[in-house]
Amino acid sequence: MDDRFDRVAHVFHLEWHGIRSATSCLPGHKIGISADQNIDGDMVRRIIGFIYEQKISKIVYQGFSNNAEVVARALNKNFGKKIDQYVVTHVTSTQFEHYYEIIQQKSILTCLSEKVFHRIGSVKPDFQHVITSYWPATIFNAPPRMIAYQFTVPKNVGTVFVPLENTLRKNLYTNIIGALNSKNVSLVFTVNQPSGLESIVDTNKCKVIGYQRGSQLYDRMAEASLVLNCTLAECQPMTQLEALAVGTPCLTGKLGLVELEDHPFTQLTEVNMIDSPAPITTAIDRIFFEIKNDYECFIKMMNSYVDLRTILALNSIAKFVDV
Repeated sequence: MDDRFDRVAHVFHLEWHGIRSATSCLPGHKIGISADQNIDGDMVRRIIGFIYEQKISKIVYQGFSNNAEVVARALNKNFGKKIDQYVVTHVTSTQFEHYYEIIQQKSILTCLSEKVFHRIGSVKPDFQHVITSYWPATIFNAPPRMIAYQFTVPKNVGTVFVPLENTLRKNLYTNIIGALNSKNVSLVFTVNQPSGLESIVDTNKCKVIGYQRGSQLYDRMAEASLVLNCTLAECQPMTQLEALAVGTPCLTGKLGLVELEDHPFTQLTEVNMIDSPAPITTAIDRIFFEIKNDYECFIKMMNSYVDLRTILALNSIAKFVDV
């Protein structure tokens, strides 16, 4: 909770799970719309009514779609300068191979030039070097507030959880092989089948548990000793922040968050090379060593990192929307 955001509303898309999770962790009102189904006049009128009722003065679009543009233009027409509208994009330039992302960026820039939007920003560091119109500072995602999990769910020592899709960007196979190669790992839970891997690698420690949703996901994260999210292209993965919120460290690739690069937890959990399992195995063993060597010190370091991420998130979005 943060009373600076009492008149701020975030518009998110129901189908985009990562951005939906990121939005749920931010203070302020929430408005969910569909990215896939056409938005009708009745829905727009309901949104307008909600804004009047809650005295909203700032609208932040978390991600962008054709429907978001329909809403933004309707609100601009109805409210004019009485509300300011903003966009936070959660995409990297790597994802421009999906032409949809380029179309949406073009729409954002058109709306900005027509003064539908007051400002546009990104959770990807230095996105202004991709598109110069973007706000130069990084907007930080916030971890959920779920500290109680750290004390109520017992850890399965030596268990690693890999909640990754089986796609090139998500790097499922390399994460799993990296975990299997660690002598400190006794069990690897994965939500997706690493198809065919058993024909070339010993996968006896690997167990497929299928897609995890809501409290199921948090339970699996809380039970594990470590979560793996060493993906090939990323902004600020909510997988990492969700794991940290339930008291479990998470390995990632380099996130490029300058404000956090000197924190010891960053140096412990970010992997420099993620297209090879060896550096992932090394990072896993390093984490397990720290946990076994001084668990209390490790938890203090992790909680310090979570607290800093939370402060950075609240202050960055507050500065972005001028509250």
